[in-house]
Amino acid sequence: MLITGSYVSIDLDTKKLKIYYGEKSYNKAYYVLKKYMTGKSFEHIKDTNYVNANINVLDTYKILSEFAKNNEWFPLSLNKANIMPVQKTWDLTQVLIEENINLDFKKKKEQEYKQNLMKDKTDIQNIDPLENYLNSNINDALKYLQQPKPIENIEDLDLER
Repeated sequence: MLITGSYVSIDLDTKKLKIYYGEKSYNKAYYVLKKYMTGKSFEHIKDTNYVNANINVLDTYKILSEFAKNNEWFPLSLNKANIMPVQKTWDLTQVLIEENINLDFKKKKEQEYKQNLMKDKTDIQNIDPLENYLNSNINDALKYLQQPKPIENIEDLDLER
């Protein structure tokens, strides 16, 4: 199979960012990196991880090198930069939730949490925001579970072994 995509994982040293980007604004460096990578058609996965299914590793390196040349703080603050080839990506979120969620366990843990909160808080008004939060998350989860399933079970995946 032809490898066409790239996954990028970058680790920046926050202590060095404070020196080379600026102590009061060093968190903005993550935004600058994200804006650049998404502008180069990478999808932001989380933190400083990005994926592009249509670009090879060499071109990904060139993109990162261009960023480093235009942002002198970047190579000075870099702990690690990994580029991994991507052949195919499967989003297993829905199938993992549907096959493994235990609503009884969820309900039990939420009740325990509320009971502990009530023990710790004498002001009963503090319970209402939690109740709203838990109810909204339950409704969101149920809506999510009712969506059409792209993958019925793990065996449906075309995994090369």
